[in-house]
Amino acid sequence: MKRETVLQPGTQRWLITFVSILISLVAIFALILSVSAVDFQKWRDIASSLTDTPIVFGEAGAASADFSQLMPADSDASTARFESASEWELLYYSLMEQMGNSESTVGLNVSVTDDAISISLSDQILFDSGQAEIKPSGKAVLAGLGGRIRDNSAAIAEIRIEGHTDNRPISNVRFEDNWALSLGRSISVLKFYLNESKLGIGGDKFAAIGYADMRPLESNDTEEGRARNRRVDIVLIRGDGSTITGSQR
Repeated sequence: MKRETVLQPGTQRWLITFVSILISLVAIFALILSVSAVDFQKWRDIASSLTDTPIVFGEAGAASADFSQLMPADSDASTARFESASEWELLYYSLMEQMGNSESTVGLNVSVTDDAISISLSDQILFDSGQAEIKPSGKAVLAGLGGRIRDNSAAIAEIRIEGHTDNRPISNVRFEDNWALSLGRSISVLKFYLNESKLGIGGDKFAAIGYADMRPLESNDTEEGRARNRRVDIVLIRGDGSTITGSQR
């Protein structure tokens, strides 16, 4: 007669504990892997983009362009690219490195073509509403970018500071309309670079322009669109005759 084996309560309790530990380890490993992937993607985005697609860092700090094709997997090839880079390319690399070092990239955008590099700063980074005095935090951002511009100024023929607003009317003690506000803000940035940060770049390379609401990036029908349109663009015009590898006209 075959004897039936009866398991007493608690006999396989170790198995339940083992499975619980295993599930926890898998979850921890997945979390570490996902965090590592985000960091890698961020640096890959910053280091490898050489197209004329605007690089827009949003609230998550992730760039919108696809940069998968331009960063060599071979470290020797990557080193050779930097060693042979033109002054214009070195300027671009340096600006992207500065953005990577920034505590926040919200409202700080960069786009590049063969002829110009445009750094766009949201008005919230630089100014209080309706004002043209640069905030201390905004001066810190400008100083960081200015150091990179100074170190590679040989590649630059002209530095245009362009002020932009949304289409909502403004009238206060200092600015009677958006033309005055946009020009006042561009002049404030220009004077910061010439008088406060001491870039060592001649004033003959600078120009301050106010466009009011005439060159919007998006529709002024939404608050999000108006927020994007209120900005100051620092446009660096190429002067060394070189181009950015992989950029398109």
